[in-house]
Amino acid sequence: MFIQNKSTGGKDKAVYIIYTVVLAVFLSLFLNVIFVKTGISSMSSSYEATSTKQFSLSLWAGLLMYGLCTPIAEEIVYRGLVYNRLRRYFEMPVPLIVAPLLFGIAHGNMVQLLYGFMMGFIICFVYERYGSFIYPVLFHLTY
Repeated sequence: MFIQNKSTGGKDKAVYIIYTVVLAVFLSLFLNVIFVKTGISSMSSSYEATSTKQFSLSLWAGLLMYGLCTPIAEEIVYRGLVYNRLRRYFEMPVPLIVAPLLFGIAHGNMVQLLYGFMMGFIICFVYERYGSFIYPVLFHLTY
């Protein structure tokens, strides 16, 4: 297999949860800094409009919608359905590239395409590495 799965015994699960959360926090902060410093985040008026719309919600509505519902729904669609279907019909690394690319494209602007592709790639890697759907969901909820 392209990426070896680990067993997820009791102690392993706790360690994998910590690794997943730390990786998600680090990568999201890192990519956000890179996107801001390079000016990528300001190169799309579509992204700026989307960002403004998202931040116009109240804190609790935003957390519920963009911090809980959207990540779970996106993981069900892009890792649960798209990635798993691609894995059935294609050998690696095709699913590891195509599913994140579709995930990025679905966001509708260049900034989120790039960010979504990079994070989607890592999420697929995490999914393969730890062998359970809970880790991609946890990763996405964290970032």
